[in-house]
Amino acid sequence: MKTGKAAVTAVLIALFAAITFAGCSQGKKDPAAAAGGPGAVATRLRRGGDEVDIRVRLRPEDRENLDDVGNILIAAPGSPPVPLRGMVRLDPDTGPVQIERRDQERITTISASYTGDTPPGSVNQAIMSKVRSLNAPPGFTIDFAGEEQERRESFSSMLLAFLLAIALVYMVMATQFESLLHPLLIMFAVPLSLLGVMLSLFITNTNLSLMAYLGIIMLTGIVVNNGIVMIDFINQLRRNGMELNQAVTEAGRLRLRPIIMTTLTTTLALIPLAIGMGRGSEMQAPLGRVVIGGLLIATLLTLVFIPVLYAGIEGFLERRRNKRRPT
Repeated sequence: MKTGKAAVTAVLIALFAAITFAGCSQGKKDPAAAAGGPGAVATRLRRGGDEVDIRVRLRPEDRENLDDVGNILIAAPGSPPVPLRGMVRLDPDTGPVQIERRDQERITTISASYTGDTPPGSVNQAIMSKVRSLNAPPGFTIDFAGEEQERRESFSSMLLAFLLAIALVYMVMATQFESLLHPLLIMFAVPLSLLGVMLSLFITNTNLSLMAYLGIIMLTGIVVNNGIVMIDFINQLRRNGMELNQAVTEAGRLRLRPIIMTTLTTTLALIPLAIGMGRGSEMQAPLGRVVIGGLLIATLLTLVFIPVLYAGIEGFLERRRNKRRPT
């Protein structure tokens, strides 16, 4: 925020001054008083269809200090001229360099540059906590703009992209499996991966930044791969005549190695990115950490949770179908 420029605050000091000032305000403004300030409009000059104000002001040397301003004579109707210093007390003060407005409301902008090792998210949170503790007068509001406003808008866009990614992945799997239930079971890997995301952010002391959000969106398409492999193989075994529980057990045994191998290859490839090697790599490091943490936890839980959930739901549906069959 720019430092305010010098200004003068005038305070009425007598009842006579108030009466005189009221008499002046009811009629025309005193040209002498106006000349000591911004100037009195004497006439207007018409030039090319535009009117330009012609102002009459005191010379700069006649209004350099408060004594000169106090010597200005104020004339009121029915009373002799009175020096301005006899009516008001002139106090040195500061005023705004310029008055900014937005949506017909006056605003003041406070800006600062950020340099340091602390993540911007932590800096913004610290500023927000301090701002919330302020007791703003009635009619005053405090809001964030600039990079912080852009960050909030980006997070809103990322949330929409995350929901859209979930919908697209579900539709693709529903087309592949020709079922609405099995893709829904596989989609349970997404919330399981969020547990790994939170754990990785906590262990590495990383903020939930824009790149971290991008990593979560990537996880939506990555973590379902293991579930697709598992459920599809179980369905193949059941179509070949294998019993439900035996198919789940056999699929878990035969698909354990491929799932672990694909998870490890993806994780190892992202380790340099997660460590943050090289200049400027700390910006991309949250993406690698989020993907690694979410993928590892989702894989471990997917190998147990999704087959158990599949067996429980399919077993329930089989029992219902058997009850409906005529004996």
